Amino acid sequence: MDDDEGVAFEGETIKPLVERIVQKEIAPDYLWNAKSSDLQSVVIENILKELAAENENAAREGKRPFKFVVLCELQQNVGAGLANACTCHWDSSTDGHCVFKYETEHVQALVTVYGVQN
Repeated sequence: MDDDEGVAFEGETIKPLVERIVQKEIAPDYLWNAKSSDLQSVVIENILKELAAENENAAREGKRPFKFVVLCELQQNVGAGLANACTCHWDSSTDGHCVFKYETEHVQALVTVYGVQN
């Protein structure tokens, strides 16, 4: 594939995908328990599965695929803040990220997806 066929990672276009998965997997009445790490894994795996399918479709259209990194932070919502910071050294014309925050009475979630072109 030619490098000219690459496209930029647009985080806003995948935000609905992330939102749908997070809202499906983390119920509004979710109570904190010992299975929180399992829940993080489910969220991450489902997001990666859908992104991989989109990558396959893009490759069929002759576009360069992306490599993805997905982070999911969960904490019980007890009034404490949930903060995250990152810095990246990449090609901003093709690479990017998306951040989605989800909060209910019981849980706070922060999901970050990084897309880096192969």
